[in-house]
This record gives sequence, structure tokens and C-alpha cells, in this order.
Amino acid sequence: MNNSLPPERTALYRLFDADGRLLYIGISNNPEYRFNQHRRDKPWWPLVARNEVTWFDSLPDAAAAEKVAIKAESPAHNHSENSVKVTRTSPLRGRTGYRQIADDLRRAILDGHFAPGAKLPSHHELMRDYDVAASTVRQALGVLKTENLITTRQGAGSLVRDLDGNRTIAVAIDQPREAAALLAKYMAPGHLAELAEALAELVRQRR
Repeated sequence: MNNSLPPERTALYRLFDADGRLLYIGISNNPEYRFNQHRRDKPWWPLVARNEVTWFDSLPDAAAAEKVAIKAESPAHNHSENSVKVTRTSPLRGRTGYRQIADDLRRAILDGHFAPGAKLPSHHELMRDYDVAASTVRQALGVLKTENLITTRQGAGSLVRDLDGNRTIAVAIDQPREAAALLAKYMAPGHLAELAEALAELVRQRR
């Protein structure tokens, strides 16, 4: 009997301006939520006049299609980091460290591929895609749970938390470089600059 949950359906979306110019290609399991994110943080969003959405059976399928589409169609606002993002969200076999799995999933969450309440790939899927043991997957998910990115429910798996409603993360006070890297993944550039100024001022006050 197979008790594994089905893979998360994922959409490939295209955004166009009024003249039909392709502005952006992306993937998400909740396109409307992703569009709202773009509306808040993309300066080109006011140009968007229409969208096209195509659904795939799983995140890896959508990610592979996104990679091909970006290369073939050259959207105006997809930059070089998009191809890196696809690599991170399409697990490569042989990368067995739990930190790498956690990094991939974290970036997929923060990039909006999983909306609040969405289910992450199951333990079985992660074990298969990364060719790792169950203990490695548990460690990776434990990292995300410690960072308040996910929660777990019996019978439901690992679910993404509402990042807009939850603005707290945990950082290690004895690992400043790792703490800084983690904050940089969550905070907007302007907020990072404010944090840097505040920390510099505190350091000056302690001298």
C-alpha cells in the first residue's frame, strides 16, 4: 500500500505588457499569491496587463519547463539568478548534505514557490530526489522549523508558515556570519542597511 502524498501541482506563469511583450516567467503553486508579491516588490509590475498560467503535476516538472522557457523566450525582467533558482529548486542527485537541502527549500519558500499553508515535498520525495537517507531529510526540515519557516502537522506533512504574519526568525548568537547570511535572505536591502547602521552604532557605543 502506498501512503505517500501526491506531489504538489505547480504553475508556470508568464506576465505580458499591453503590447504583448513578455515581461517575466516564473513558477508557483499559488500564482495569485505570487502576483501579490510581485505587486509589492517588482518596480515593473505596473506594466503587467495580462498573464498566462500553465499547470504541471510537480515542482520539478514546472521548474524544468521554466528553465527552458526563460532560455527560449528571453523575458525582459528575468535575470541570471533565475537559472540558479531553478537549479536550487530542482534537486540534483549526489548533493547529500542536509544544509544544501535546507538551502534549496528555504530559497523556494522565500522566492514564493510555496504559498503560506502549502505542503512541501514529502520525506519520500526528498529522499528520492536528493538520494539521501530519511535522517538527512529530517535534519534539513528541522533547520527550516527552527527558522520558523515551516510547521509540521500529523498526517499533513511540512507546511509553509505565513511569512507576512510571522516576522520572527531565530539566529545563533555565537555564529555571527551565519546569522548575517540568514538575515540577508529574509530582509529587504533597505532594512539590511538600517540594521547595519544600527549595529555599527551599538559597536561604537560599546567602545
